[in-house]
Amino acid sequence: MEQMKPRWVEPPKEEWGYVSDVYGRWYHNYYHFCALYRYESAKASTSEREVKFARLEYTGPNSFRLSYYRHTGAWWELFEDLGLEQCLEQVEHNPLLHP
Repeated sequence: MEQMKPRWVEPPKEEWGYVSDVYGRWYHNYYHFCALYRYESAKASTSEREVKFARLEYTGPNSFRLSYYRHTGAWWELFEDLGLEQCLEQVEHNPLLHP
């Protein structure tokens, strides 16, 4: 995750939200890749919000399903039975899995 931060974290913008941090967290069998968006505009209803953009689902020893969060509000599975290294490579290089 740390090697991806320089590409995903953006400098502040005046009117629009920007990614100020990326991190991950476990929730049950899922590891979520999250982006923290900040809003500098006085018109914004909130100053920041968390957006989950990719998800690993643990399915067994070194076996994961990899999904991305669609604009429809649903998770869409792209891969299943990938190893951890393969999942991280996909998150790093596949634009569907970026914040």
